[in-house]
Amino acid sequence: MNNELLIGGVLFSPIVAACVLALIGTTLLSMLLVRIGFYRLTWNRPLVEVSIFCILLAAAGWLPFVGIST
Repeated sequence: MNNELLIGGVLFSPIVAACVLALIGTTLLSMLLVRIGFYRLTWNRPLVEVSIFCILLAAAGWLPFVGIST
């Protein structure tokens, strides 16, 4: 099974798509958290944003395997 993404004749690893999804999700969630004032309660905003990115990246990487049984 070929897992690479072919975009414009260039092969990309599936982690690239997961990173793009996580980046978009982090941006949207960060905008929501700013709007509700969540970052006033945190000590270090960049650390929170990196943590959110890591969580979303793990979720995006785990998503294709949900429901697949051996």
